[in-house]
Amino acid sequence: MNKPYSGNSKPFVLALFSGKDTEKVMPVLEALEKKGLTLCGQDGHATEKQAKKACTTIAFLSENFAKDEQKQQVFFTADAARMPIIPVKQDDAKQPEVLERSITAKNAIMAERYSTEELANRIIGAE
Repeated sequence: MNKPYSGNSKPFVLALFSGKDTEKVMPVLEALEKKGLTLCGQDGHATEKQAKKACTTIAFLSENFAKDEQKQQVFFTADAARMPIIPVKQDDAKQPEVLERSITAKNAIMAERYSTEELANRIIGAE
């Protein structure tokens, strides 16, 4: 895994996930980096400023994400700025209602249906 990118110069993809899901998300982020994506937020510290600058946000949704108000705020910031968001559901946890409506409109990718490599390919195909 590359050093976290701060999003200062070249186009990047924001990885948005709960820090409690790092172990589950990291293999997918590594596969995405190998495919050439520049990622920001892969250390689990995504910000609203980054959400406004990212060319795309990949939101890894889970039970932990549903409890993380700061991550949800970053999601809403990206959505309000009309930035592309690729929702990836890590489990069947219900998200807050307003977030759930946004996810439904964006056709979430169900992570458990794919191997790590297949999931990375599916995410890239969704961009």
